[in-house]
Amino acid sequence: MNVCDSYLTLTLNFGRVALEPVSISHEEDIFRNFTPGVAKYTYPQPANDISVISSFVVEARKRMMRKSEFQAVILNGTTNEFLGCAGLHHMNEKEHLPALGIWLKENVWGQGYGTEAITALKYFGKGVLREASYFRWPVATENTPSIKLARKMGGIQEGEPFLVSNANGDELEEILFLIPNK
Repeated sequence: MNVCDSYLTLTLNFGRVALEPVSISHEEDIFRNFTPGVAKYTYPQPANDISVISSFVVEARKRMMRKSEFQAVILNGTTNEFLGCAGLHHMNEKEHLPALGIWLKENVWGQGYGTEAITALKYFGKGVLREASYFRWPVATENTPSIKLARKMGGIQEGEPFLVSNANGDELEEILFLIPNK
């Protein structure tokens, strides 16, 4: 992995996907594809106005400048089709393990893009976060595909299910997986 001043110029390629830092040019794709169906098991919820996405992009880019996060869009590596978003969060916080997150637009579910995107993030994290033994990945107990992916990545369930609220205040039951950083 090349050393860089920030994560704003970094692109991760793995298999059929490219993870490119989120930017203003991706706002419309995020706004259009982050639907209620996609957001069913996520903390963030769909925006009613694209200005919410603009604010998200600006803040994510600030965190990437500080190297505390890598927030990317997932693109088809051949066609550049927008597939979703993925991130590695809490990268330089002593009180938290770094956390993985992902969402894909509905018409590409079940095609293996999630596995490739999370694998790319995991390899990136392994290179820059050598001191972290694990990555956190909280998953809704009803989100069977993400649970399968967490296990495929070597994830170990940590503790019992717990309740969290999404950005709308709706409760979700989640389990925490620890993904080995190796």
